[in-house]
Amino acid sequence: AMPPRRPLPSAVPAFIVGEGTIMNATFADQAGVVLLELDKSIQILDVQTGDTIYRESKGSGFPHAGVLSPNGRLFLTGSEGKVKICESESGAVLVELPWTRMMDFHWLDARRALYSPYQNESKGKVFLLDFASGKETPLPWLHGPVEKVMPVSDSKGQFVVATQRALSRVELSGDEAGL
Repeated sequence: AMPPRRPLPSAVPAFIVGEGTIMNATFADQAGVVLLELDKSIQILDVQTGDTIYRESKGSGFPHAGVLSPNGRLFLTGSEGKVKICESESGAVLVELPWTRMMDFHWLDARRALYSPYQNESKGKVFLLDFASGKETPLPWLHGPVEKVMPVSDSKGQFVVATQRALSRVELSGDEAGL
C-alpha cells in the first residue's frame, strides 16, 4: 500500500485548531492526518504541524465529511444518498457510490473497503472495492448492510464482518500494491 499521507507524530500535540467550530473530527489510523468537519467548511490537517492539507467551504447541499482511509490519502463525503471517495490533498472525487451511506462503508486497509447499498437492485449486497486494481467485486456470501468490520489480530488480510444476520470471517488475498 502507499505510505501514509503524513507520518504519525512523534509526540501528541497539545491541541488542534480548526478554522471554525469543530463539529466532528476523524483521525487516520496509520497517518498523522485529521479531518475536521467545521461549521462552515471541512479541513484536513497535518497533525504534527497543524498545516492545512485540504480545505473546502460548505455551500448549499454541502455533504457531511466522513472517515479517512487508514493512510490518510482518501476521505469520504456523503449527501443525498451517495458517498463520494475523495483524494485528501486535492479533494478530487475518485469514486461515487449511489444509494450508499457513510455508515455502510468500511475501510479494510489502505487499499480496500467494503460497502453495501441501501436501495435499488443492489440492496442487501456487499461489495469489495480494491483501489489498487480499480475492481469492484460482489461478495455473494455476505448480506448487508455491513454493521462493523474488525481485523483478526495477527492474521494479515483476515477480518470479521458483522452484518444484521451473521458474523463472517473473511480472508482477502492479493499483492500489497495500491493506495
